[in-house]
Amino acid sequence: MDSPDKAQYDPEGVCEFGGADWRDLCATTSDKHLALREMRAFIRENNVVDFYLFWDWCDEHNDEWSRLLDDSCCYAIEHYMRSFRAAQVVTQEDREALRAKRGDDGCHTDCQTGAIQS
Repeated sequence: MDSPDKAQYDPEGVCEFGGADWRDLCATTSDKHLALREMRAFIRENNVVDFYLFWDWCDEHNDEWSRLLDDSCCYAIEHYMRSFRAAQVVTQEDREALRAKRGDDGCHTDCQTGAIQS
């Protein structure tokens, strides 16, 4: 399937019967793992917090991700997204608490690390 020594076929020429999907049948664990890593990076980089919006976006723009969500990966991505969303809420609350606590003393937090800088 993934060996360059084997015959390589044009994906457009593959015929499917009986509801089979050759992409799903040929996908390896490493392919799925890479796609899940790409999804998580996309979620972080684009600040995606609503699962249904992400799934709709995948349906429109990324067939591979859409298939993974349809078939086997929605649980992992949904829980990742919940955790990501919860971390953002806590981070925002922490930032507000720090701002209220410091007043106008000139103390600032590093946006990347959260470390307090004076």
